[in-house]
Amino acid sequence: MSEKQLEWGQTPFDQCSREELIQHCARLYAATSALNSVALQHKDGSTYWKKGSGGDALERARQAMESARNGHSDESIYRSYLLYAGDLLFKDAAGLEIRSGWVLCPECGQMTSSLSGETNSGKTCSDVLPGPCSGVMRELSWDDLKP
Repeated sequence: MSEKQLEWGQTPFDQCSREELIQHCARLYAATSALNSVALQHKDGSTYWKKGSGGDALERARQAMESARNGHSDESIYRSYLLYAGDLLFKDAAGLEIRSGWVLCPECGQMTSSLSGETNSGKTCSDVLPGPCSGVMRELSWDDLKP
């Protein structure tokens, strides 16, 4: 398949729907936040981090994330959306499990995740969570994350 070409002034986002743009923004915010955290852990006093491309990258990430937060805290954004949306925004990579395995019971509305890599999808709610609910757990969908 040949690579698509953009005309001068075009972006890959020009033809996206509002929903697609929100997904792209969320994916880029989550990835930038993760990369920023990793970079900060490796930052030292070298010129690379003070005046070089490392420092430049950290400052760009800081400015982009600050603007994207639109007055909300990083923690609030994570807890209200990105914690759960990550399973829909990203796919596991070879050798890496980056998804949390969030599932939802459509009957009682409870959610849980599986950090072990095994899915609780298809299991009875009461087998996974406390309570007598007989609903069947299913993976999250975009509709579940709508306000």
